[in-house]
Amino acid sequence: MAHELYVQPNRCLQCGVDRLIPARVADAVELEKLALKKSDALRPYRCRLTHPRNGLVHRTYFAAIAAAAKRWPEGMEPQPEGNADLLRAWLQCKAGRFTRRTAPVAAKDTVIWLLGEIRDADKYAFVKEVLVDGEPHLGIFVPDSVAYDEMDDTEFEPLKTAVFTRIEEVFGMDVKTLIELDATAEA
Repeated sequence: MAHELYVQPNRCLQCGVDRLIPARVADAVELEKLALKKSDALRPYRCRLTHPRNGLVHRTYFAAIAAAAKRWPEGMEPQPEGNADLLRAWLQCKAGRFTRRTAPVAAKDTVIWLLGEIRDADKYAFVKEVLVDGEPHLGIFVPDSVAYDEMDDTEFEPLKTAVFTRIEEVFGMDVKTLIELDATAEA
């Protein structure tokens, strides 16, 4: 008798999306081929994202930052010089979406080396002196990812609002107008 693999839908308990998983695996050979554990068929499925992000909102976020990077005022921190990724990283850190590491001030040469390594990996990091238990340290701030699979809409919305608010404060106009100005300048 041939062994059959039965598949049943397993609904995510958070968002209601069905995912197909094996209900039973006929023998150990099939189990090894699929690299499944017996408990996988019994475990409830929970996806990472509960409210997927809107693609238009995501593109508007990046377009606003790109437009701001082209017109960022001289003498204002940071100086992106048209580098939208650098400005995005800085704005996200300012909005609170970062990972912070600290090092004693005495290790300044090590921190400078570390920053070079981070930048070589196509990431951005910013250094600021901070107090840890009353002692001066160097805080290394690295922005966290805003990839679709890392943030859902409920996490992204406050970040977007904080970044847009900062851009609007710097330029004195809403983000939509800034994007339109950028589009007409390119045309």
